[in-house]
Amino acid sequence: MSLYGFALFVHVVFAILLVGGSAFAHLTVGLMPRARTVDGLRAHVGWLRVMVKASGPFAGVVLVAGLYLAFAGNWWGHGWPVVSLVLFAMAGGAATVIVDPAVGRLYAALENATDGPVPADVRAATVDTTLTRATWVLGGADLAIVFLMTNKPGWAGALAIGAVGLALGALVGESQLRRHHRVLADALVADAAVADVALASTVGSDSPVEATIAPPPTPEPTA
Repeated sequence: MSLYGFALFVHVVFAILLVGGSAFAHLTVGLMPRARTVDGLRAHVGWLRVMVKASGPFAGVVLVAGLYLAFAGNWWGHGWPVVSLVLFAMAGGAATVIVDPAVGRLYAALENATDGPVPADVRAATVDTTLTRATWVLGGADLAIVFLMTNKPGWAGALAIGAVGLALGALVGESQLRRHHRVLADALVADAAVADVALASTVGSDSPVEATIAPPPTPEPTA
């Protein structure tokens, strides 16, 4: 196997891992508002945190292998590798500046949360506007990069595909954000109903028991 072939293999494998991690992040962000317990939410955020941390090394391997392929193949005169590189850099910056801190805030909020039902303030924090929008814009950038890598259009086509990918990610992100808010509202109503039932049962169990008054004794018949 040549060095070029090996670099291409590594580039494709780690690109699959990177895009798969992005898809997993979308799924996890959508599931977080549905979590019923702190343990369940902590599991979602924990997996999301692992994928966010792993995406950095994955992206580094993809970048190094891709740069080697671009120089070895003399691709820099075409539009698709340049636009792909710009999108890749934008995605990396957004992940570092927006996604990483948002996931860190969620993880920190759960560290001191006690087991049991998810508190209302913690549940509300699961619908993070910037996190939802950023992950879907990153997904649109990933989709555009994959299209550019497989179809290799010229400058005009590459610029158009990049713009369409970002716009599509932004539109889907807004749609998913509205959906997450609806899910959050339903979950908060359900949590309130459960809390009311628990409070009613607690009050009922703590109410004083009325004393039972014994009936007066029946007088014995006289002889």
